[in-house]
Amino acid sequence: QYALKVGAGVARIEVRTNPSWNGATRGFWFVLTDNTAIDISWVVALQPGGRPTTKNNVTSAARYEVVPQIHAVHADGECGFCPLCNEGMVRGFDLHVDHAVHFDALFADWLKQNDLSYGNLEIEDLGLDSRFADRVLADEWQQWHRDNAVLRLTHAVCNLSRRKSA
Repeated sequence: QYALKVGAGVARIEVRTNPSWNGATRGFWFVLTDNTAIDISWVVALQPGGRPTTKNNVTSAARYEVVPQIHAVHADGECGFCPLCNEGMVRGFDLHVDHAVHFDALFADWLKQNDLSYGNLEIEDLGLDSRFADRVLADEWQQWHRDNAVLRLTHAVCNLSRRKSA
């Protein structure tokens, strides 16, 4: 997406902190000659075509829609033993909220049950994040996720090491 992002031209590239629902990260930004800035993703740049797929965008928006549920588990979830390694967990250390059934599988099930596809969900760009444009559909997804997702605290390293597909 280089041509789209550079506008009138790049004055410099900076590393900035990206505020995010799942914790701040560092990222690359083009600072343009008109002094505006736009984030760039090296992960996206390495994908075929150098852009996120429709599935990537829609799945990212679906994750954003359930952020309050994730935060609630992170703040109040049972902090006993990690279900992935069976070692003790301590609140305040590196803990993640994991979907016992992978998020992608849950979301695909919801799409199927509602006769939807990734391609027919409109996404609203919020800058660094995105959400469903149809807020009624967003509410339905959030409720379905609340009713069907099994969320659990895990060690961050265990969650990051877990296979991301069933």
